[in-house]
Parts: sequence; structure tokens; C-alpha cells
Amino acid sequence: SRTTQKETKSTDVPINATKVQGHEDKLSNFHPCKLEHDGKAFASAEAVYQYEKAIYHHDHRLAESIRNARHAGQAKRIAD
Repeated sequence: SRTTQKETKSTDVPINATKVQGHEDKLSNFHPCKLEHDGKAFASAEAVYQYEKAIYHHDHRLAESIRNARHAGQAKRIAD
């Protein structure tokens, strides 16, 4: 199982955590998938995230470049 139980230092209350790593992990923002958000198509959850950040900052040109990214890594690089 990927879920592990850890103790927090401040309260020592057990919490559940799931390790997500790499684009092959289906829970990763970088996992390739077809998503529709606000009627627009995206190649990953990471692209949606970066797109929304650009919209928040009123950078619509950047947002469209991110939306057209072929994969999550490209969306991230465009946003940075």
C-alpha cells in the first residue's frame, strides 16, 4: 500500500499520507490524461493548475500557451 501513517511533531496525532511520484502515478498532476475544464481540453491536471494560475494573474496569453501544452512537463515549463 502507498498509504503510510506518520506522526506529526507538533501534536503527535497520526495522519494518513499517500506518496505520489512521477508521471506514471495516476494520482500525479503530471499523469497524462484528457481533462475538460471550463469547456476547454487539457492534457493533464498540471496543465489545468498552471492555466488557472495564469488566469488568476490575468495573463490570458500565457494561459492559452499552457492549455495547448502537449504534456504536463511542457505546461510547467511554459508557466515557469
